[in-house]
Amino acid sequence: MKMIFTLLLLIVFHIAFCGIDARAQCPTGSLSFSTQAQLDAFPGAYPGCTSMLFSIDISGTDIKQVNGLTQLTTLSGNLKIHDNPMLTSLSGLGNIASSIGGLDIYNNSVLASLVGLGGITGTGGSLLVDNNSALTNLNGLGSIMSVGGGLGITNNAMLENLTGLSNLNSVAAAFTVSSNVSLTSLDGIEALESVGFTLRVDNNPVLSDINGLSGLNSAGGLISIYSNSVLSSLSGLDNIAPSSISNLNLSANPDLSYCEVASICAYLSTPSNPANVISNSSGCNSRAEIETACMLLPVELLFFVARAEGKDCYLLWRTASEVNGNYFEIEHSRNGVSFETIASIAGNGLAAGNYDYEFVHRPLLSGLQYYRLKLCDPDGSCSYSPVVPFQVSADEPNVYIYPQPVTSGNFQLRFEQTTTLNKILRIYRKDGMLMRKLYLAGTEQEQTIETGGFQSGIYLLHIMDEGGNNSRVLKFCVINHQ
Repeated sequence: MKMIFTLLLLIVFHIAFCGIDARAQCPTGSLSFSTQAQLDAFPGAYPGCTSMLFSIDISGTDIKQVNGLTQLTTLSGNLKIHDNPMLTSLSGLGNIASSIGGLDIYNNSVLASLVGLGGITGTGGSLLVDNNSALTNLNGLGSIMSVGGGLGITNNAMLENLTGLSNLNSVAAAFTVSSNVSLTSLDGIEALESVGFTLRVDNNPVLSDINGLSGLNSAGGLISIYSNSVLSSLSGLDNIAPSSISNLNLSANPDLSYCEVASICAYLSTPSNPANVISNSSGCNSRAEIETACMLLPVELLFFVARAEGKDCYLLWRTASEVNGNYFEIEHSRNGVSFETIASIAGNGLAAGNYDYEFVHRPLLSGLQYYRLKLCDPDGSCSYSPVVPFQVSADEPNVYIYPQPVTSGNFQLRFEQTTTLNKILRIYRKDGMLMRKLYLAGTEQEQTIETGGFQSGIYLLHIMDEGGNNSRVLKFCVINHQ
């Protein structure tokens, strides 16, 4: 009788996990969880499983949390979380600290937070966040540095900005931001430098600025900005290399009137470059209107940058020629939309050759700031430079790594203040490979971190409170003389 009972238990586990051999340390194929009971049974079925080689699919009408997966530390396959009407927390995935195959999160109607995904450093495939109607931000994705496929942020009714993707540097395929009815800005992705092909921003009815794209220097093909009802300016596209644009669609943006940013002007200067420009406001309503606005720029601006010196912002710019240039007004904004003049500097008149300017400003408030130059002629006509962002750190406790660079096989990590919250420390190689994971009590103010065996190079230290909150990333350099 005892043997029969044991056999029945094995059969139950076999059925619950879709025919996968429960005797193995980890599943030998992909897993699909359709009930809370299946998730809760995972630790008992696979007590030694920490590294999952295959994909995980989580979709069930009664699934509320994923705590049954807390033992997983790596996932080589895809993670798909979808159609879970009762799911409220992803904290059970908080120990996964690696790049994963792909990540799809969609149709989870009450999921308000992605906290719990903070250890995922990138995806080999696509990343999709779609139709999660309670999601207000992307906090929890702060460790993702690269997306190996396309990135889609679509149909999230409560999403207001892209805060949470602060370390995202590259998207290998298309980047789409579409049909997010509460999205007001693209703030949060200032670190994004390259898109593999197609940048698409469409059908976001209250999107008023795209300055979050100011770090983007390669678009990889088509740029399509259409049907964004209140978008008035293309500031944010200024730094894209024109050679990385293969097609341009600017259409059905009824308030769009400022299109003469440097990248667009340079792209349109080649008559054979294709462009569809229609149904925007005056100034952007046709290719000819934009080309005319581009020709009115009185100053050839070589660069305009903002650099930090403590909490001061050093604004530096260089001109190659100033045909009829009279003066510069320096404008500052807290939201990238409403600017105010903070200074006026005389230009160099009819000078030929390079000429350098600088100005120092100390913002009164912390957070993201925006600056632009207003370039004015003696007749009063003016044009604008690209908008440049500048981040002012809040007055929060500092964290220090010393010495820098690390040459002795270890370094000291020091916190300016202690807390009651324990911390999880993860060290990643620049390519996203996890090198070390440590736990630190919140009451410890200083810790020695070993780097023995690390090759010379740049590493990232990811610090996160237990529970997935208050994520910070520090860089350090290892020089190995052996």
